[in-house]
Amino acid sequence: MQQILIVNNDIEQCTILKDTINSAFPNWKIETAHCYSDGKLLVKESVQTNNCFTLFLLDKQLSNTQEDHSGFVLAEYIRKNPEYFTTPMLFFANTSDASLYALSKYHCYDFILKPYSPKQILEEIHQMLLIGVLKTEHLEIRDTTRVVYLVPHKDILYFTSDVPHILTIVTKNNSIHTREYTINGLLQKLEFPFVRCHRKFVINKMHLHYVDKCLKHLEVDEYNIPIGQTYLNLF
Repeated sequence: MQQILIVNNDIEQCTILKDTINSAFPNWKIETAHCYSDGKLLVKESVQTNNCFTLFLLDKQLSNTQEDHSGFVLAEYIRKNPEYFTTPMLFFANTSDASLYALSKYHCYDFILKPYSPKQILEEIHQMLLIGVLKTEHLEIRDTTRVVYLVPHKDILYFTSDVPHILTIVTKNNSIHTREYTINGLLQKLEFPFVRCHRKFVINKMHLHYVDKCLKHLEVDEYNIPIGQTYLNLF
């Protein structure tokens, strides 16, 4: 699960951002602040409780004053904490000059010029997940012999349920058979970039190499996996 801090003085825009991300990633924890002091307090508390954010969405301007750069001041405060040396930041700004300054000064991941759409935000987050900018998450899973595995999400190729009450998780290195999850249950836990392609298969799009809609199959790593008619429009 990712933990995000959105700092934006526009309350309506802040709510739209939070709702947009929650609609795509309902299990993620999202905190919001509307000024520098509230954002700083949330950052401080996260460090003290060792419950750190994994992504910051920061507006350069946290007041109605055009010359306001308090978003940059907050970024500077965040970077002073060792826990946040490399945590990705995504900046919102009115000009490309301000955004390029943020890229170089605070090593932020990217910037988005205003006005922006919710779709742009999701595209940026999806890209960060695909290329591994956001922290790697792990799945703790117990197999049918009660052996516990800790599997990085990025190492999962696909999972399938072709045997009653048994889910098979195929990774780069092995296959794990478990009774702990159904396909639907694990899909809800993993979210993007895991996508259902068949009633019995869910794939990790990070490992998708080829799609043949005519023959209704796709290639994930070296595996050939069917596509159900219902899911063709997802590829």
